[in-house]
Amino acid sequence: MVSSNGGATSKRRKIDPIHEEPQSWNCSGGYNILEGSVCVPGARIIAVKPLFKALPKLLEDRDKTVRDESKLLTVELYRWIGDALKPLLQSLKPVQVSELEAEFAKVQKGTATPECYIRSEQMRGAQAAEAGTDVVDGGEEGEECGADTGVPVDAYELLEAVDILSNLPKDFYEQCEAKNWQEQKEALEKLLELTSNPKLEAGDYADLVKVLKRIVAKGSNVIVMALAAKCLADLTAGLRQKFPYSCITTYLERFREKKQNVVTALREALDNAFQATNLEAILKYVTAALDNKNPQIKGETTLFLARVFSKLTPAMLNKNS
Repeated sequence: MVSSNGGATSKRRKIDPIHEEPQSWNCSGGYNILEGSVCVPGARIIAVKPLFKALPKLLEDRDKTVRDESKLLTVELYRWIGDALKPLLQSLKPVQVSELEAEFAKVQKGTATPECYIRSEQMRGAQAAEAGTDVVDGGEEGEECGADTGVPVDAYELLEAVDILSNLPKDFYEQCEAKNWQEQKEALEKLLELTSNPKLEAGDYADLVKVLKRIVAKGSNVIVMALAAKCLADLTAGLRQKFPYSCITTYLERFREKKQNVVTALREALDNAFQATNLEAILKYVTAALDNKNPQIKGETTLFLARVFSKLTPAMLNKNS
């Protein structure tokens, strides 16, 4: 069914009809084909994106066999991509989510490795062994994600990007400017539903970021401030390197706020923002925050640096020294 020397495109053409025609799952081999296609060469070789859209429908199918086999496939995908799978299951009934959570708890998330490698990866591995070097991760041109060499799968790369800008309520910006904090809260809660998607489509977020930064920097209601900071944190996580907006000074300066809900949201936003930059680029901002007379700002900046250094390897530190 799936050849070890075929490209990702050829594999995808053979797998798609299975989830497009749920009745085919009634045959005993339906799940085995998909499960084997994922776990043998790896989720980075097999194009699993089409399965994401199909899973919720299959998990709610009237046929118990389809539901049971879909659950097994969902657990297998969880082994590969971990918690990034969970947002895709939000439309399920609570009892179904609970059942899946119980199954997820039995396996190690995001730690699966392939049982075999495609031919191009086997050849590259042999060449690396002869040269006495490590295999460099990456696939042939034309393959969707590259071959898996035991490096953990980046679930983000497997997800479909979600367009949130076109789905903003028409009165979103008006509500954010409203004097009534409850209107602002309502607008930000709607935005948070959108930004909670793990992967966001790139676009012009300048106006949105400007509004959120203003609320964080000058807001007076701690609930609204925390929501705005959380939305910024999610935007940064969902866009990664495609989030070009500088917000770090805003976060650091706002740490003068002592309310825990605001501090927690600011910490997440600051940590996520650092993923798109480096110490050298933000050094002057961090230094200024450490020199700030406000003990809250100084303390949170110190904690931020501690979190940063705890994740840096010696090689990364030497590179920035």
